[in-house]
Amino acid sequence: MSQKHIILGVSLLIILSGVGYIFLGALPVEESATPTPTTVAPTETKPPTQQQGAAGTTSTSPDAANDIDLSQAFEDTLNTLVADIQKRTITYINQRQALSRAMTPNTIAAAKDLTQHFMTVQRLSAEQRTTIDDILLSFENTNADIESLLFKNVPSEEQRAELMQNWQNMRKTYVSPYFDFFEIEEQIITAQLNLMNLYTQQESITYNEAADRITVPNPQAQAQANALRAVIHDFQREQVNMIR
Repeated sequence: MSQKHIILGVSLLIILSGVGYIFLGALPVEESATPTPTTVAPTETKPPTQQQGAAGTTSTSPDAANDIDLSQAFEDTLNTLVADIQKRTITYINQRQALSRAMTPNTIAAAKDLTQHFMTVQRLSAEQRTTIDDILLSFENTNADIESLLFKNVPSEEQRAELMQNWQNMRKTYVSPYFDFFEIEEQIITAQLNLMNLYTQQESITYNEAADRITVPNPQAQAQANALRAVIHDFQREQVNMIR
């Protein structure tokens, strides 16, 4: 394996392996660990190849310099991704927490107007979906930037294809899980909206403080509500298991 392959592999592995911790803060407090601060370790590169000049001086070989320049470009691109994801994830966490508070049984029961509260839940859901789309777009834009870097800096088509395959393999390992995470998040949001819609269609709702649960007089509607709550809980548990 060439020095270029080694440098790129180490850069991608170190940087992408740290991204996962930033999502822990979005998970239910009682089910997630305390988020570990995310830091991007500096990439350790091998000393540049030295060659002896005619006057006894040393200089960096062109190939080694190109390897280091390309590695730095990769690292800069991925550091930009991490910084952008961290910023957007703070927004996502705040939005998810706001939506979770709006969906607690006591908050729903305390609402003076269920229809108005449902509209609030719809607004919060739409905002969260927009942020999720922005996060996923950041990943996609980085993929395009990586392809552009390879096209501009690696003249060999064969070597470019090999490096691109290495990147895609690492992307599948470290990035794809977040697409899966947010696919589940979409299903959670949909189930929450369906649950709120169900409550607004009932003649009345009752809050059981001891069980911290809302009940409705219609048995069929109650069964549907129980099923939706179970779906939400199972999906949230699946997210916790994905990130840990």
